[in-house]
Amino acid sequence: MKKPILIFFIIFLQIFVVAQNTIIMEKENGVYTVPCKVNGLPLKFIFDTGASDVSISLTEAMFMLKNGFLKKEDIGEIVYFSIANGDVAKGTKLNLREISFGGLLLQNVEASIVHESSAPLLLGQSVIGKLGKILLDGNKLTILTNGLNSYDYEVENSLITSNVGATNSTIENLRHSLLTNPTDTNIIFKLANNYQNIKNWNGAISAWTRMCKLIPEWAPSYYSIAYCFQNLGNDQQALIYYEKYITKVKPNEISEHKVTLSYAYFAISYLSKNSNKQKAIQYIKKSLQLNPNFKDAVSLEKFLTN
Repeated sequence: MKKPILIFFIIFLQIFVVAQNTIIMEKENGVYTVPCKVNGLPLKFIFDTGASDVSISLTEAMFMLKNGFLKKEDIGEIVYFSIANGDVAKGTKLNLREISFGGLLLQNVEASIVHESSAPLLLGQSVIGKLGKILLDGNKLTILTNGLNSYDYEVENSLITSNVGATNSTIENLRHSLLTNPTDTNIIFKLANNYQNIKNWNGAISAWTRMCKLIPEWAPSYYSIAYCFQNLGNDQQALIYYEKYITKVKPNEISEHKVTLSYAYFAISYLSKNSNKQKAIQYIKKSLQLNPNFKDAVSLEKFLTN
């Protein structure tokens, strides 16, 4: 079965949506606090402009563990770190599955438990900064999110640091660039294309999946994932993502997606011909409606209807 060249790879313009979230912080004892939910538990964190991570006290950690807001597998290793007065403090690494605030969501955040019962709960500015540029005006904390209302550290780490097979110098340079620009969709787009150019389908799937997280309504990412799964021989996942691609194409976008939409319907028909002939016939007709001159689709329709 022939596969068309992906027309999406000709030009890609990074997508930015003007959006912002403003959080009204509360001033307590001279510091500003941000109301959050951590794994569903309401907590107030001090907004720390100088901190680069998240920390909670031993008191909160024990309460969360006893009441099901933390799991044993969320608890990591013992660590030592410097505190503001220069002393070295003991702590424990911790994975916080979700931190939500002001309609925004951080997932799989690496945090630390400070081994003191009265230690403050700190939310570092650079942690929130993963969601976008931060503006401060008194008790108003504004985050320019560019339309991205969530950030998953686990996805970022897997894309940047995991071993996903064949690589080259261009790919390694792009992966390095993601260390400082983890939400740059232009870099991720180039990374996905470069993986595909060397037929590293798993690497490409990892990059396209990141694109889906950042721009969930951008249809070509789903087509590209389906294309990669098809090249890996994983027909079940290819079917799932071709279907997702079809549902993501908006009515006013159909004309620019005609070639790839036609192929997606054809691929679903071809992959379904032995398990669901009725569906296969339905989808091959849709393929030909979009592209009547698609020779492979014409041949498949004859095979299915004879």
